[in-house]
Amino acid sequence: FTFLLPILQRLLTETESTTAVIVAPTDQLAHQVAAVAQHLVSSCQKRYKKNGRPIELYSKDFEGPVDAIGGRHLFVGTPTFVSKHMPSKIHMLAIDEADLLLCESQVHESYLDLANQRCAAEELLRAARSMDSQLFLAMAHLTDQREEELLARFPSMQQVGHTGVLVPTLRQCFHYFKGDEDAKTAKLLWILAEAEKEELECVNGATLIFAASPAKVEHLQVLLASEKPGFKILSLHE
Repeated sequence: FTFLLPILQRLLTETESTTAVIVAPTDQLAHQVAAVAQHLVSSCQKRYKKNGRPIELYSKDFEGPVDAIGGRHLFVGTPTFVSKHMPSKIHMLAIDEADLLLCESQVHESYLDLANQRCAAEELLRAARSMDSQLFLAMAHLTDQREEELLARFPSMQQVGHTGVLVPTLRQCFHYFKGDEDAKTAKLLWILAEAEKEELECVNGATLIFAASPAKVEHLQVLLASEKPGFKILSLHE
């Protein structure tokens, strides 16, 4: 969530009333962003006490009226949530997982909420552009096709990327494939089997598998515990 830093820096140093909006495609991700933002806001505001009103953070957990008149305001949530409480003026708009929310792709029936989030994100984007707001587009990984699509939509955007890895032992490899759940499961098991042949780290170290929902995480834990009895399988989700 490095995009939080320039947003908070501007919120804390601007002398005029300033409003920032951060949206993420799911409630879980939005909650994580809000939690990190709250921690950073609490820490940073101690250094900017003389700069007037503090930052008001509004997220799904917020209880009470939205006071968006004057001061500094940070709205965090899914596009549909933020749209319901959208302020009259947006100075900064950050879209996390922007490739998922803004790029063209087929949405499966089980992800109809994602289609709704995309529509709301586009509405927020149109509003922000009409106000000449500062835009931040964040994503974990960007395919060449989606990079071309975003560059076509935002030809003047400045790209900031990290070409290294988090730790020297981390191995990154991307596989793209289509199919139903059975096909995806078979592909996952094949990838793990191939990794075991090539790398000792898969046996001696740790392997992370990300899924789209808590239910899918639980399903994979049961599956892998059966398919990989020699491995210690743990599931992490809210």
